[in-house]
Amino acid sequence: MSSAIGPERYRERLDNTRATIAAEGLEAMLVGVGPDLEWLVGYAAQGHERLNLLIVRAAGRPSFIGPRLELGAARQARGLDADLVELVSWSEGDDPMALVSQLLPASSRPRRFAVSDGLRAAFLLGLQDTLADGSFELASGSLGPLRGVKDEDEIELLRAAAQAADRVVDAVSSGRLVGRTEADIAREVRERLVDEGHDTAEFAIVA
Repeated sequence: MSSAIGPERYRERLDNTRATIAAEGLEAMLVGVGPDLEWLVGYAAQGHERLNLLIVRAAGRPSFIGPRLELGAARQARGLDADLVELVSWSEGDDPMALVSQLLPASSRPRRFAVSDGLRAAFLLGLQDTLADGSFELASGSLGPLRGVKDEDEIELLRAAAQAADRVVDAVSSGRLVGRTEADIAREVRERLVDEGHDTAEFAIVA
């Protein structure tokens, strides 16, 4: 259902994030794989050992660092349109932290960086070494208030997702339940949610 959000909405989100970065005196926000990245640019990157990192500064176009092998998938994300975000790729054997250093060169003044809460420890430690002149804090303090205010597209998608979930609950509860395992019913719930239009259905609790 997230595909209903267009590039202009992602532009608004990035603009609001830049304004927040400037207002809070941050040097940049560093966003790794997870819900924050998907909200900002619409890219549901896979969480693994390869660095995917969105760098948003107070001014200028954001940069997205990603593996060359996955750049095709990244380009499909509506918020990673070349007009919105600079795409910077790295190949196997490269040091992606060197790209971070080029995009955020050392400064003689103290700098504050906000990092997404789910960023892997290995990446955070690498960033702390690379950006040794900076201090680090969680991005949720800045992004949380922005994400908490739902725009019209999000409200419509939330409404559609809830209505789809209601239909799934009605269908499952009116079907055969006696003699089935919780795991079997949970599988049916997940499958029906996806059939109803949910992007994913990673879990279902049946009791």
